[in-house]
Amino acid sequence: MKKFFFTLALVLMASASFAAVTSGGNGEEPKEEATSNYPTDQALAGLAVAALQQQCGNQHTGWQWQTNVTTISACFAGGFIKQVFVYATPNCPPNQPCIQVIQLVGTVQFGCDGDVLSVNCGFTEI
Repeated sequence: MKKFFFTLALVLMASASFAAVTSGGNGEEPKEEATSNYPTDQALAGLAVAALQQQCGNQHTGWQWQTNVTTISACFAGGFIKQVFVYATPNCPPNQPCIQVIQLVGTVQFGCDGDVLSVNCGFTEI
C-alpha cells in the first residue's frame, strides 16, 4: 500500500511539473505558435476599416471605430475565413451630455490568405 501511494504521489508531482514547464510556469495555457503569415485580428480590423472607407465612403469622420472579428471557418491549407463587423460611435467630449449611438458601418470578409473577399456597406447578409 505504501508503494501505491508513493507511486501515485510521484506521478502527480511529475505531471504538475510538466504542466508548469509547458505553460511557462505562469499558470497560463500554452499559446499556439503561428504557422502561417495570416494577419492578426488587430491587423484585420485595420484592413476592414480601410476597405469600408474606400468602398462605402467616409461619412463617419470624427467618430470612433469599433470592430468585432469573428472566425467563420478554418481552411484546409491553413488560415481562417473571418468576418469583421465595423461599428461607429460618436466621439463625445468629456463631461458633456452625448447620445451614445452605435451604427453598423458594414462588414468585411477575409479569405484563407487574409485577402478581402467581400465588403458590405451598412448591413450584413444572413
